Amino acid sequence: MDYELIKRFENYLFIKRGLARRTVANYMITIRTIYNIAIQKSLAEPKFYPFGKGKYQIKFPETQKIGLTSAEIIILETIRGLSTAQQYALNAWLISFYFAGIRISDVLQLKWKDFLDSRLYYRMGKNQKLVSLKIPIKVNTVLNRIDRNDDSIYVFKELENINLKDKRALRSRIKSVTRNFNRRLEFVAEKAGKIFGIVLALFSMGIAPLLYGVEGGIFTYLQELNGTHSVPILAIILVGIFNKRVSAKAANISILFSVVTYLLTLYVIKPDISFLHLMGILFVLTVIIMFVMTAFNPRTSDYHQEYTKQVDITNWRYLKPVGYAIVALVIALYISLS
Repeated sequence: MDYELIKRFENYLFIKRGLARRTVANYMITIRTIYNIAIQKSLAEPKFYPFGKGKYQIKFPETQKIGLTSAEIIILETIRGLSTAQQYALNAWLISFYFAGIRISDVLQLKWKDFLDSRLYYRMGKNQKLVSLKIPIKVNTVLNRIDRNDDSIYVFKELENINLKDKRALRSRIKSVTRNFNRRLEFVAEKAGKIFGIVLALFSMGIAPLLYGVEGGIFTYLQELNGTHSVPILAIILVGIFNKRVSAKAANISILFSVVTYLLTLYVIKPDISFLHLMGILFVLTVIIMFVMTAFNPRTSDYHQEYTKQVDITNWRYLKPVGYAIVALVIALYISLS
């Protein structure tokens, strides 16, 4: 087996079999694993190893992950009219989601005894690492919906009669259950999508008359609303950079002050100034409030951002000149358009 043979096999999978890039990559991973085992057992020589730098490299296609919005999650949590099987699959998905994406294979192996003293204790199937997670309140709501009797071992009953030591049977069962769950979740997503579309349409029809005749148009109105969060966020970031003792309390109070003052001034008092000038004034006041509160109630110690070395943060060689140029251009643009 050499590089040329692997490339021919790759072309065969792409052209003759019509497989996707990710599937082809999975084939190559399997071949590489077998070759590594053969080397360990002295059945193949390392010098003929066809994988690695300068040889055949397994390339994984980029995938686009689309997250759900808060509104979509609420719809999934409150959706009604599902069949028992669809609700069952949705329960498994929600538990995975609430625990920040536990693999479905691990979700299926969760036992009732794993939930102890408001924490979940389980062993990850991928690396056998023991994990302890705090149980979110919403997980308890889902667990209460799942049928349980005195003989129940697993939260989801698909593995009740499976010998966990039989890895092949276990993988086959998990794969089958996952396929069934995905099929049921497709119906759930379709129904949830229709509900979200209806809610969005009703909201749009309700708010459209309110926007009619808005001075400056919808774009200006949205820019005004952006001031509710952009001002305090920018202030907090800048103060946090220059003062390591600023407290979370100071940041929270500054956010509250900025949002309430901005909305009251813009829509109740209605001064004869541009909303951009109002944002600038509130920015200065917010910064002052944070510095004053920090002076009277600072953190007990300087905040230190630990560098995990997972990402290279070496400065770009042209960072300062380009940064200064951008700042100068922004200032010049603001002055010219004022």
